[in-house]
Amino acid sequence: MRIPFVAGNWKMNLSVEEAVNFLETIKGQLPDPKVTETCIAASPLFLESMIKHNNGSPLVIAAENCFYEDEGAYTGETSPKALSEMGVTHVIIGHSERRKYFNETDDIINKKVHAAFRNHLTPIICCDETMSRRQSADRISWVVSQVTNALKSVTADQAKNIILAYEPSWAIGSGKTASTDEPKRAVI
Repeated sequence: MRIPFVAGNWKMNLSVEEAVNFLETIKGQLPDPKVTETCIAASPLFLESMIKHNNGSPLVIAAENCFYEDEGAYTGETSPKALSEMGVTHVIIGHSERRKYFNETDDIINKKVHAAFRNHLTPIICCDETMSRRQSADRISWVVSQVTNALKSVTADQAKNIILAYEPSWAIGSGKTASTDEPKRAVI
């Protein structure tokens, strides 16, 4: 069984200086990585400074997103190849806000998963559940379909390295939290 993996992301918050100060503050307070892995995902603007200041810490520095192509005329996108070359090891894919605000489909998410593997990045695949889905009869198939669509054409060896994140949008900013049993109920 995989050890717990706890990740957070900053979205469009903090400055580079605030991010580095936060990193310096928590470095000595992290749990033993043999018991719990910890991860902070940040904007590509912060990643180089965070990696530099994270030297020797067990904290995983991840990107909040990447594009599904390594290079090209994709203004504003982040290359998974560039992330890998920078030293990033993990990337969040399929965050509910990317699905909602940028209309990312399961097909796009699947392309990003393959781009991550092509560039030796560990994908952290988010599975969303809205409140209306949570209260519907098809909630289980909804969450499972996100996972199966993200994993299309992924090999068994690749699948062993994927991190699935049950990330219910009904809990984001609502003051409600998902219990530790929620992911089990969502996919069982």
